[in-house]
Order: sequence, then C-alpha cells, then structure tokens
Amino acid sequence: MIRYHEAQIEHLVPIDSVHPDPYNANNGDVDELMASILTNGCYRPVFASRATGTIVAGHTLYASLLELGAQEIPVQWVDGDREQEVRINLADNEIARLARMDNALLVQQLDQIAATEKGLAGTGFTEDRHDELRMLALDAGGFHVPEPQPDPYPHRCPECHHEWFGACAPDTEV
Repeated sequence: MIRYHEAQIEHLVPIDSVHPDPYNANNGDVDELMASILTNGCYRPVFASRATGTIVAGHTLYASLLELGAQEIPVQWVDGDREQEVRINLADNEIARLARMDNALLVQQLDQIAATEKGLAGTGFTEDRHDELRMLALDAGGFHVPEPQPDPYPHRCPECHHEWFGACAPDTEV
C-alpha cells in the first residue's frame, strides 16, 4: 500500500487523469524512486497541464506509482500553453542536473541516516556509494568531513508527543 503524505491527500486524482509527455527527454531511476516511496511515502506531486493532462514535471514519480499499482496520484495543475509546459519540463530536468553537491555535508547526512534502524533504505544511496563519497571527501585537498553531530532529527513519544533530540529518551520523566 502506498502512503501519501498528508499535504498530498487533497491533490489525489485517478492516475489515468494524467499521462506522460512523449517528448520528455529525462529518464529517471524508477526502481530507486519506488524504493523511496515504499520507505518514505509519496511526499510530492506531479505537475500536469490542466488542459490536456500531460505531465510537465514528475514523469519518474508517475512511472513509479504506476509500477507500484497506484490507483491515484497527487497532481498540481499547471495553466499555460504548450511552450510554457515545455519550458517547465526542460527547467525541471536541467536545473536539478546542474545542482552541485556539498560532499562534506552529504557524507555527514549519510553517516547520520546510515546509523538509524532503516539505514540508507529509500535514499537512493548504497553503502558502497557512501564509502566512495567518504573517501572523496577525505582525499580532496583542504576538504574534510565534519565530525558527526548529535542526531538532528527529533524523536517523539507516541503517548504524550514530547519531542527530544539525541539517540535515546531524555533522563527526565515526562
């Protein structure tokens, strides 16, 4: 069963309400996105033309949900002409590709999440890639991996909803 994040519920429509743009040149990793959806839930929509139902951004999400057997998909509708739709599609694909990763911060995040119960599941990273990035960060001139910091993710008591940071419950009674 696919879990949709609460913010996406109001945007759910039948999955056959939208269709891929046959001219989308980007081919995302459907298997990795399916793993992310199964681990993290579906936390974002596709963007599609209100006039035609053609997807302008989110083709890999569509393909992943279809492969997982989803009957619904979260959609944000775009009002515009075909030229604008093509520009959105090109921008969505290319601007993401142009991003530059801060490897030191990436390794720090990977170290923190790898130490959790689920490890690297749903991140798109493997342990081998994590090790490779760690070595690259250490080998780069003047570039170092910051010391691991305390767990930045809050923990929440399921009964009283008290939140705390760190690896274990606070010493004080709640």
